[in-house]
Amino acid sequence: MHMVLLTICLAATAAAAPTLLSSSAAGTNNMNLYEAGGKVYQSDVGAKTLRIWDVSDLTAPVVLGNYVTTDAGAYQFRFVNGIGYWGMNAGLIKILDVSDPANIVLIKDFNIGCGGAVLEMKTWDSYLLVAHNDMGEFSFFGLYLTSPVAFVSVGTGLRIFEFAPPTPVPTPVPTPVPTPAPTPLPTPVPTPAPTPVPTPIPASTPQLLSSAAAGTNNQNLYEAGGKVYQSDMGAKTLRIWDVSDLTAPVVLGSYVTTDAGAYQFRFVNGIGYWGMNNGLIKILDVSDPANIVLIKDFNIGCGGAVLEMETWGSYLLVAHQLCGLSIIDVSTPTSPVFVTALKHNPAIIESNFGISVSGNTAYLTDHYNGILWAADITD
Repeated sequence: MHMVLLTICLAATAAAAPTLLSSSAAGTNNMNLYEAGGKVYQSDVGAKTLRIWDVSDLTAPVVLGNYVTTDAGAYQFRFVNGIGYWGMNAGLIKILDVSDPANIVLIKDFNIGCGGAVLEMKTWDSYLLVAHNDMGEFSFFGLYLTSPVAFVSVGTGLRIFEFAPPTPVPTPVPTPVPTPAPTPLPTPVPTPAPTPVPTPIPASTPQLLSSAAAGTNNQNLYEAGGKVYQSDMGAKTLRIWDVSDLTAPVVLGSYVTTDAGAYQFRFVNGIGYWGMNNGLIKILDVSDPANIVLIKDFNIGCGGAVLEMETWGSYLLVAHQLCGLSIIDVSTPTSPVFVTALKHNPAIIESNFGISVSGNTAYLTDHYNGILWAADITD
């Protein structure tokens, strides 16, 4: 099992051949990853391990430390105010002090009080927002946060929550002390009592603003410009919601396909890109949600699912079920250019479940083979 780092130089129309910088053994079934401060935090489901890599030198990645648990799951990892939160099965979140990667300390096991997997987490100020596989509720597969509103994709619809911060307590204004009349021997003025320190008010309970029914097996979602774009795998549909009124979301239009998949949706320069099965990406003009137009079906030339996508300038970075990382120049949507595909070993199957872009570096994780990729995507 390996950590593989490659460098990719993207020119305006072509790319240099990728160069393998290093390959290091670690992991059995790696899933999601998170990058911060020159470190990558990697969840290994197979080994039930959180692994911390030092990637300050991309040519020589080093494992700084591991945290091993007996609990099942090992999903996403996130930071809130410098403390790590690691999502597991059975509603469990491990709160970790990771300031010393060689000595990771469990601060607390926190259970949200509901069985099932902690599938996805986002941070907002001092809050951790958790998309959860709720008992009696279809899995929350998608969570998109635009402060202070969270859009959650549930199996049969869309839910919108507002996370209002606590109302600050006004500081009492002390009563002015009157100036005493002058006397030969003035009476000392008593020192005013110190201003009382207000008691902090706990954060308000998240408020459900709306719950709208639509769909059969909704997955990921994406918010932009007062609209939410929702992928429905069951109905093979891209659904566009008007969420300008958070209390009454309205479906503006849908695009239905006969192709299987319906994974992530992303924007590049105002054009929509929708990942499907069989290496297919649908390029869509969604400027009129009531009349969504297919610009082009683009195939990256490899079977399997387009699991996750990120954008970088005019490039679309694709984490793929079988073919590693694909890079597509979409500066001209009607004529996308396949720039390159990266695999650490062409002889094996890769399954990239996670992609994270930080500055000019893309990090990916291959859960089949325990591999962490890092790619320099600067011009």
